Amino acid sequence: MTIKKCSYNSKWIKDCYGDTELERIGNRSIICAGTILGSWRPMLDYLSIVEQITRSKYRQCNDRGIHNYIVHNNVINNTKIHIITHENGFVATLGYRGIYIRNKFGLILNRNG
Repeated sequence: MTIKKCSYNSKWIKDCYGDTELERIGNRSIICAGTILGSWRPMLDYLSIVEQITRSKYRQCNDRGIHNYIVHNNVINNTKIHIITHENGFVATLGYRGIYIRNKFGLILNRNG
């Protein structure tokens, strides 16, 4: 699902960064802020950026809006970000209702099984 198609995510981006930013990244995939993986230095940089944003004029922003802004704008210097989509990844965002594929043990599978 894209940011623009989700009423929650589009509101979070719009509230934090305005209509222009929503228009710019609205057609990109929603990146869940619940599970973030990375090596030590980029993660420390990421957390520092989140802290700076939350302490600034963007205090009304939530972690999801900030997270999607950081990822889709390559805000972390000298870092290659690999986005693993919800449909193909090893972590599931279960907040979105949909059809989940399960195996014979009831475990949720991604599109690759």
